[in-house]
Amino acid sequence: MLRKYFLLSVTLLTALPCLAGGFQVSLQGQKQTGMSHVGAALPLDGSAIYFNPGALSFVGGTHVNVGLSPIFSSVNFRQPSTGATSAKEPSVGTPFSAYISSALGKEGSKLANFSIGVGVYTPFGSGIEYPSDWVGRYVTQAVELKTIFYQPTISYRFMDKFGVGVGFVYGTGDFSIKKAIPLYDGAGEGSTTLAGKGSGIGFNLGVYAEPIKNLSVGLTYRTGTKVKITDGDATFDVPAAVAPKFTATKFDLNVGLPSTLAVGVAYFLKDDKRDFVSVQVDQTGWKSYDELRFVFTDGAANGDTELASARNYHGAFIFRLGAQKGINDKLTVRAGAYIDQSAVPDETVTPETPDSQKSGFSVGASYQIAKMFSVDASFLYLDGKERTTTNVEANFDQTYKTRTLIPGIGLNLTF
Repeated sequence: MLRKYFLLSVTLLTALPCLAGGFQVSLQGQKQTGMSHVGAALPLDGSAIYFNPGALSFVGGTHVNVGLSPIFSSVNFRQPSTGATSAKEPSVGTPFSAYISSALGKEGSKLANFSIGVGVYTPFGSGIEYPSDWVGRYVTQAVELKTIFYQPTISYRFMDKFGVGVGFVYGTGDFSIKKAIPLYDGAGEGSTTLAGKGSGIGFNLGVYAEPIKNLSVGLTYRTGTKVKITDGDATFDVPAAVAPKFTATKFDLNVGLPSTLAVGVAYFLKDDKRDFVSVQVDQTGWKSYDELRFVFTDGAANGDTELASARNYHGAFIFRLGAQKGINDKLTVRAGAYIDQSAVPDETVTPETPDSQKSGFSVGASYQIAKMFSVDASFLYLDGKERTTTNVEANFDQTYKTRTLIPGIGLNLTF
């Protein structure tokens, strides 16, 4: 029984793959967030580095874009078998994004067809914490994740209708997790804290086209990455009577993050391309994430030096609809909605990733303060569908309801 509970604690590390699933939110650009994160078919500013490197060569000029999005989330828990209830402790995550991009030459020159840029962004950076004495403390008590991704990018435009681009992605992540450990034979209760740093590499590939007047299409593919965690710290706080069973202090872990494919279409209502409607479909390749293997390198935990946990995730889609309208020379407004399918099967849902199908609704606006300076604002509301499941490995039945509020602010310089 103790081994089963400890094995489940390994699934806490699935907080790392929340970069592209689980409790997923998309916050890589304030303009895009204001219209449900559509962006594959839209060369709006330097954030095209993330949304579609192929569209970056259609942005032109030099752009500096920065943004911040505080995350306020709530998770309400109920256990059907016992009636126990709980709520996640309040916490605030602050994902950010920053981009700088520039065409290599003035319009009309050959170099003007090339654009380069660098993006730095945190796809996910929040945590989850439950009361220390809640009924699921043997599954999880707290998880915290901080990630930063770096992406240098180059883009080329040809025939004034097509663009291609590629970005190299280097991602880093810090995490910590904590849970209680049930002990037997009168030994009481212990706890464990696992903490580590990981990194991985990948690519962001994009194609953009304007095949006919007032219509654009875009496709971007972000490769899956392998995040390697080496020499993570494992700490066990247990009574002396059972301490000889928990000798591990270090662990290694390889986590495969999924690929992402996004296809978008935008229709511009005016020739200046300021007013438009866009639809987009994203597909996340979670099917490759079928197991999590956790290896202690200098000892054991309750006699085990290697533990594996089945994940069996499946591919999931996100369906997005967004629109933008210019009100006057200075003010632009946006709105959008999307549906985000869950990638986690019922038997592997856990408290640290209480995943369910989510509906997102967003609004946004931009205001041109000066010729070269503008401000973006966005607000995203995520409503997670109530979900009741039983985690097979822990025989832990659970009902979750999640809600998330995400305001955002962005600053833009254009030269």
